[in-house]
Amino acid sequence: MNCKQVKTYITDYIDNNLPIDVYNNITSHLAECPDCRMEIEDVRNVISTIESISPEEPVIDLWQDFLCKMDEEGISLSQQKNEVGVIKKFIVNIKKGFIIFQTVVDYNMHKKYIARS
Repeated sequence: MNCKQVKTYITDYIDNNLPIDVYNNITSHLAECPDCRMEIEDVRNVISTIESISPEEPVIDLWQDFLCKMDEEGISLSQQKNEVGVIKKFIVNIKKGFIIFQTVVDYNMHKKYIARS
C-alpha cells in the first residue's frame, strides 16, 4: 500500500472500520512511513479536539431577545425550543468546522516550514 492509498482510508482506519486485510496493510505501511504516521496522529488529534468541544451557552440577553422576536412573529413555544436547538447545533458545527479548518491550515504551514528547513 502506498501513501496515497493510505490517505483515502485514514478515518476508517482510526475508527477501525476496515476489512482486516486492508487494516493490516495500512498498519504495515505505517510501520515504514513516518509521514503517514504523523498524518494519522494529526487526524486523531483533530478528532479528539472536536470531541472535547462542549457547546457554550450564549449570553442570556441574546436568547431572551431572540425568543421575544420569535414570540412577536407568532412562533409557538415548542417551535421556539426547536429553533433554539437547531441554532445551537448550527453554532457548534460552525465551531467544529473552524477548528478543522484551522488544524488543516496549521498542518500545511508546518509542512511548508519543515520543507524549507
